[in-house]
Amino acid sequence: AAVDWLRRSAATMELQGVGRVTPEVLRRVRVALPSRTEECSIEEVAVVGVREGTTLLVTPFDEANLKHIEKAIYSANIPHVVPHKLNNATLQIPMPKPTIDAREELAKAGAKAAEETRVQLRKTVQLSIKKGGYEKRSIAIKEFNELLQRHLKAVDTIVSDLKKKLGVK
Repeated sequence: AAVDWLRRSAATMELQGVGRVTPEVLRRVRVALPSRTEECSIEEVAVVGVREGTTLLVTPFDEANLKHIEKAIYSANIPHVVPHKLNNATLQIPMPKPTIDAREELAKAGAKAAEETRVQLRKTVQLSIKKGGYEKRSIAIKEFNELLQRHLKAVDTIVSDLKKKLGVK
């Protein structure tokens, strides 16, 4: 699960780094509505579309929710995402082309996420070994370590592919 999470995060970073705009950019935006007790995802209250490959359009199902959606987008602190009201029913979010510095920052964020994933994998293996009460040199521990190495290799591949696609060393 941790490797899959990293793979999805890297795919999002890649899209941001190469300048392709997708609704995925707003995936983590949570909207607080006065009519609900819990926050909901932006997909539950609006349609997110792309115009001309460079601009996101957010159209709420209910126009009364527009200001709440705009506030949620601002509070998500997504770099370079600044919504503008196109009309009373639509938000427009122009997405700038990423600079070299922005791509390097994305690569650093990817490397940091990869390290967090590695730590999580190691903790999971250690916890499994501890709970299982296996002997020090048992076959099960060897299998756990082989599985861990395979997943760590997958993490390294994901990060190197991300850096390659972003054009960063």
